[in-house]
Amino acid sequence: MRFVLYSEKPLAECVKTLSERIAQSPTATRPALEGYAEKSGKFALGLSSTVFARFSRKTWLEGSITKDGGGTVIRGEVPDGANPQRQKYILYAIPATGLFLALNGAWLFAAAAVVLMGVVLVTLRGDYYNGDRLLVEIERLLKASPKPPKKPASGKK
Repeated sequence: MRFVLYSEKPLAECVKTLSERIAQSPTATRPALEGYAEKSGKFALGLSSTVFARFSRKTWLEGSITKDGGGTVIRGEVPDGANPQRQKYILYAIPATGLFLALNGAWLFAAAAVVLMGVVLVTLRGDYYNGDRLLVEIERLLKASPKPPKKPASGKK
């Protein structure tokens, strides 16, 4: 998912804030973030979380911070995964596909399909939750909003 956010903070302060947050150690309410923030405005943040039992997924948000007129614009991309309804469809499709292939005598393909679909489910579920958390973290840290700032009224009457 691509996003565009607007912030009142200057570019240098945004980069400094991101760098400081990446360096912070995790707490119960603040997850550990990996990544970098360059002075040019390019940045990447990674968040890892447990998806199922022992399976975890790391999702990366990549973006850039630029100065545009009187404000700062943050543009980037983050994988958005599959919503819970689609996750449920995939969860139902895994045993159905395996059973269909096994009944047709393709045991090897059935096993490979079940494993592959499990990997896809972990990936999509992890990206769904991590992507949203990363986007919220960016909005909170940089005091950013998807709404562009209001233009100041001109002095003419």
